[in-house]
Amino acid sequence: MRKEIKKVCKRIALAAAVFCAVITLGKSDVKAEEHQCGNLTIGQEKTVTLSSSSSQDNFYFHFTTPKSGSFRMSIILTEKRRKEDNSPVDSGYASVKATIDYKDIWETSPWLGHGTDTSPEYAYPAGKDCTFRINSLNDYYKYTFKIKVENVKYSNFEKEGNNFANAATKLKKNKTTDGILNKGDTDWYVFKAPKTGKYKFSIVDADTKDGGWVHCAAYKSKTKEDYGKSHTVWQGNGWYKINTLKLKKGKKYYLKITSSSREGIHYQIKVKKVK
Repeated sequence: MRKEIKKVCKRIALAAAVFCAVITLGKSDVKAEEHQCGNLTIGQEKTVTLSSSSSQDNFYFHFTTPKSGSFRMSIILTEKRRKEDNSPVDSGYASVKATIDYKDIWETSPWLGHGTDTSPEYAYPAGKDCTFRINSLNDYYKYTFKIKVENVKYSNFEKEGNNFANAATKLKKNKTTDGILNKGDTDWYVFKAPKTGKYKFSIVDADTKDGGWVHCAAYKSKTKEDYGKSHTVWQGNGWYKINTLKLKKGKKYYLKITSSSREGIHYQIKVKKVK
């Protein structure tokens, strides 16, 4: 009798093992689908409803970086519904990642009912392709999002990519120039004296978010630093005087902005003729 019971138990255990193997095999065979969802138009909000077939699908949107100024992205998860009966649910999230030149520049996870997720400002050369990816969508539901890319415009903005002295953005006398510094970025500026005289160079961290800094170093030429004229420029500390010096007509003076403490630090530079 005991032998018969053992045989039955073995058969049940074997059947259970086979069933689990089949279920596992079925799940591992499901492949993520890559969905190309078209372009985002800067300045226009796009509403999309996405439905994943495997919970591993990726949904890609694209936009081109603007001709001038910076840009920022925003997304809100407005609705989540069951596929089987279209009934709403009150919780859920997705994963979002934005990429330029194979570099991830922004990641966020918008939650249903938690409002809009907005990126910092970014400054890139005009015409760059930015990939905006959404994933982590449960395959039992469909999700509705509102996505927007905004061009933040300034009257006198840095010209990207000014990452090297040879491509430095030109500074103008008695005009304020705005710039955005992102992680790992370097911004170069050059001023060419229109007349012989004394000029004052100043910089401010104009960010409205508390904390944060950039580093500013002055250069007598493309390669020769003006030692003693560098500053760590902190948010909330007002304008820093970089240097006041006499320049002959046609003489150039350079500024190098580096070491952003976080993404999207907004700073301003001005050059004033004082004598």
